[in-house]
Amino acid sequence: MKVVFDVRHSETAKGGRGIGVYVDELQTALKKQFQKDTFLLLEQGELPADADIIHYPSIDFFRLSLPLRFPKKSVVTVHDVIPLKYPAYYPPGLKGKVKAAIQLARLRRADALITDAHATVKDIINICAIDRSAMRSIPLAPRAIFSRRVVPKRPLGLTGRFFLYVGDVGWNKNIVRLGRAVKKTSFPMVFVGRAFRQNPSDHPELRDLKTFLELFRDDPQFIFAGHVRDVVLVQLYRRAIALVVPSRDEGFGLPVLEALTAGCPVIASDIPVLREIGGRVVRYVDQNDEDDIAEAMKQVVSLKTVDRSRLIRKGKEHAKQYTWEKTAEQTMCVYLSLLEKA
Repeated sequence: MKVVFDVRHSETAKGGRGIGVYVDELQTALKKQFQKDTFLLLEQGELPADADIIHYPSIDFFRLSLPLRFPKKSVVTVHDVIPLKYPAYYPPGLKGKVKAAIQLARLRRADALITDAHATVKDIINICAIDRSAMRSIPLAPRAIFSRRVVPKRPLGLTGRFFLYVGDVGWNKNIVRLGRAVKKTSFPMVFVGRAFRQNPSDHPELRDLKTFLELFRDDPQFIFAGHVRDVVLVQLYRRAIALVVPSRDEGFGLPVLEALTAGCPVIASDIPVLREIGGRVVRYVDQNDEDDIAEAMKQVVSLKTVDRSRLIRKGKEHAKQYTWEKTAEQTMCVYLSLLEKA
């Protein structure tokens, strides 16, 4: 079997985090476990004529990233439909609406769809009008580096205790309310992500970021680390009081698993997708209530050493059920089911 990962029209699938991690880790695990098969990454040029399956590892609903007709058996991974679910905060404009309609029509012609979480399957059914039988939920996993022993260091020269945020800055991330919650505590928060060091435009999608930076950019309680290397991120997870994920919505929430694997407690929104991956080892909060978020942060600070150690141990055990080997095996099952139907 020859599977081609087509990322020619997907900028987000070529990065070092998020969807880029999905492409790299899935392809690596597939090659390791199924050595008789061929897995290629296509970044430019023409599709190989002898390909059996084309896997599109992401979809941008506002760019024509899917072909008019699929030349081979096709798999599309839909990580989330947040821009379609909340159009007021991700306004596509007229051209975007036309492209989204075309993308949805093309998506419905795919032979199989993969999502990261069951919650996203429900969204796709409701928003995209796609039959459940074509979809398979296959969770992501933390990378191996987050479970490795690293030399203890003070990342970024930090000497005291701090909370941690890792991720993007779209409206769904709820960062303004997070900032207000931080101000109700006496500890700083480190923010990891390139966007925190940029000057956002007036685009509605970046309105929250602009407000956030206007309020907190010069506040010493807020530490903006920008993009950091993985080894530094591991150290941040291991030294942080907790990772805080107050999202209004998510496609998956990979930092939750990264943190749990590295030994960092997690405070997260009480939303279906984060409940799905965090299980019983995460402290859930009302993402619409900054007082509730702040109270959870204070509770984690006040944990006794034995209780914190127990929480960290349970988090690590929970995260072990998520591996890229399992993700690869379940993805291969999708490929094989398509070939059986040929």
